[in-house]
Amino acid sequence: MRDVSERMMRDGDESATPQSRGNAAHKGAATPGARRGHSGRGGAMVRDEFVANKTTVKAWGSAPGETGGRRLQLLVDPPGGGAWNMAVDEVLLEDAAAAGTVEPTTAELAEFSGAARASAVLRIYRWSEPTLSLGYFQPSAARRGHVASGGCPIVRRASGGGAIVHDDELTYSLAVPAASALARFPESLYGRVHGSIARVLARAGVQTAPFAAGGAVLKQAAASKAFLCFQRRSTFDLVQGPRKIVGSAQRRRRGAVLQHGSILLGPSNFAPELAGPDYYGAPPAPALLAEQLWRELGEEFSWIVEPAQLSGEQLDRARRLSVERFGDESWTLRR
Repeated sequence: MRDVSERMMRDGDESATPQSRGNAAHKGAATPGARRGHSGRGGAMVRDEFVANKTTVKAWGSAPGETGGRRLQLLVDPPGGGAWNMAVDEVLLEDAAAAGTVEPTTAELAEFSGAARASAVLRIYRWSEPTLSLGYFQPSAARRGHVASGGCPIVRRASGGGAIVHDDELTYSLAVPAASALARFPESLYGRVHGSIARVLARAGVQTAPFAAGGAVLKQAAASKAFLCFQRRSTFDLVQGPRKIVGSAQRRRRGAVLQHGSILLGPSNFAPELAGPDYYGAPPAPALLAEQLWRELGEEFSWIVEPAQLSGEQLDRARRLSVERFGDESWTLRR
């Protein structure tokens, strides 16, 4: 996706609704269907393989007294359609923006009330079928030049950058409210999240490094207008030699930040120009990577990781957004 200066979109002008309690896995809200045409490792992925076992997640991390009670609300979703996935991420950003800038008290943290809703929210998910997501600023006509993905459904993201073929990959989103210092240092957020992902990938036999080593090479790559995100390069991208493995983008609203990104796990028939990682050993299951990711992020930021649930009101908003915005052709083809 784009370099930091380009990826940071201006605060949105949409009105956010008040935040509801928690953010986590929805059940039966999406209508994903089978992963048609999936070309990654092992063919179609059984949906239940990826869903977190809520009895084993529980609260995980340091004691509240050691961390000041900072919590990470965890959502590990079943594969969903493009419009649904983007709608849920939008709800997380709306709620992070609505949470304001006041740090929660100890009592609010204990009861998850008031300003405690300013907790960061991590969502890890996949896609129910190979899907092409356009960056916010990309012209929709550009996808006609990418023949391989022509049979994929298309959705437009709310963040910038290049197009992504969501097939054999893992997607994450991290919503951070303005009350968190992390929201005030976006470059640090990129670097620390990608550092955590790099450690997870290293345990899976994929050694990556930030692309930033670059100078003139970095400037040349950052200026690239390649259609696909994974053919572009920017400062915090994780690369394995010439292969880009991880790219992320941020969207800001009233001081809150939504960072979401894609972790490439394997090749896809819908993006044959991308080779995917070169594994040292057998590729790990996506469910294992998801668990290692939330654990690693919990350690990196000294978060207490807790599973949560989207409220009914949040699910209703996501359903509306999936139909009225992200599933609406006028949004997808707006550029």
